[in-house]
Amino acid sequence: MFGLVREMVDFFTFKPEKKVCLIGECDSGKTFLSYSISDHLSGTMMLQNRSKPTCGLNIIKVECDRLRFRLWDLPGNEAFRSMWFRYAADSELTVICVTGDVATELANSGLASNLDALPDRVAIIARGTAEDQSALSVWEAAASSIPLADPCHVALTFDSVPPLFPASNLRTMLGSIGRCGASAVDRHDGGLEAVAGTMHGRDVLLVKAADSDLGRVGERVLAWGCADER
Repeated sequence: MFGLVREMVDFFTFKPEKKVCLIGECDSGKTFLSYSISDHLSGTMMLQNRSKPTCGLNIIKVECDRLRFRLWDLPGNEAFRSMWFRYAADSELTVICVTGDVATELANSGLASNLDALPDRVAIIARGTAEDQSALSVWEAAASSIPLADPCHVALTFDSVPPLFPASNLRTMLGSIGRCGASAVDRHDGGLEAVAGTMHGRDVLLVKAADSDLGRVGERVLAWGCADER
């Protein structure tokens, strides 16, 4: 009986699940980003409760109003880097986390010469860059490592990329306690500045992000990564 009820619940609450791989050097902020996204969209307190550095592979599940995401936070140590591309091969989106000098980190990690081995959509989040640097200036400084075709300065507004809203759980569907998780994303958001282009037939997005804004930035990047499927 319980199995039948579970199957019915799964049928009526089914949501496509998207695999997103987070890659980058050690201490580039992959875990910080995944926890920030979870806190922003699911109302968790993962950043606050984090007590030790990530060891090995870390998988975070995030559920939104129409989609489920499985965030694969892959190790950044040199011994594991050859496995990045194998894990990312079947993902809908790959997010590269970098800090400081984008070009140097992409070169050091081997990503600069292997971006064409990643899936169709790649987002690069430049975390903790100088306050006076825009996403455009970050890209211009790294243009030799990120040779985008037809790069353009864009704003990821809710008009161009629909927002991801926090999911409601089964109790909410049945009319009890209220909405689960964080409050709905503000529709009056002014958009996120980014540089977009293509490389080897892949869509590439470069975004500059401060640590305090990583949850919102991550939500916008995930929305961009699956915009055509929603």
